[in-house]
Amino acid sequence: MENKLEIFKNEQFGEVRTVLIDGEPWFVLTDICRALELTTVSRVAERLEKDEVSQTHIIDSLGRNQETTIVSETWIIQRNNS
Repeated sequence: MENKLEIFKNEQFGEVRTVLIDGEPWFVLTDICRALELTTVSRVAERLEKDEVSQTHIIDSLGRNQETTIVSETWIIQRNNS
């Protein structure tokens, strides 16, 4: 299933790609790590709970189907509050 990519624009964090899954926003982990100045995306993904992280397919800027790691809005909120 292809998920429609949306761009969340924020003055503080820049552009973050998002997809809606079951009506809930999920955020591309690479973009979140860039915004939070975390350099090792794979290490961040390894530390997440199963319900906080997933894989999805998106279409990149060149029209290619790419698998990417996404994180839940819940994780974003928890990360911000810690």
